[in-house]
Amino acid sequence: MLRAVLGFSWRDRKTNKELYGKLSSITTVLQERGLKFVGHMWRRKDEIVRQMLLWEPKQGTKKRGRPAHTYVDQLRKDTELTTEELKNIMDDREEWRKLVNDIRASSK
Repeated sequence: MLRAVLGFSWRDRKTNKELYGKLSSITTVLQERGLKFVGHMWRRKDEIVRQMLLWEPKQGTKKRGRPAHTYVDQLRKDTELTTEELKNIMDDREEWRKLVNDIRASSK
């Protein structure tokens, strides 16, 4: 489909690197959009989703095997921040936007 959009025939012998070279990877796009959404929802102080974003269970026991990878774990991994730092930086729209843009720039 990308060949058709760019106007190349399948016979033109273009490599995938030549075709996809300027495009961001899908994982980068998904990561960026997810972080933007989290920041947006965190600033909605009147919604219950704000409480649910950084919720972690405090009771119960973990099952055997590999530990479950939670949404909060993924946020910490993507941003390299602690939960408290996440709360503080998500409140400030400009700082959060800067963080998301820095993450996008570093993944290129």
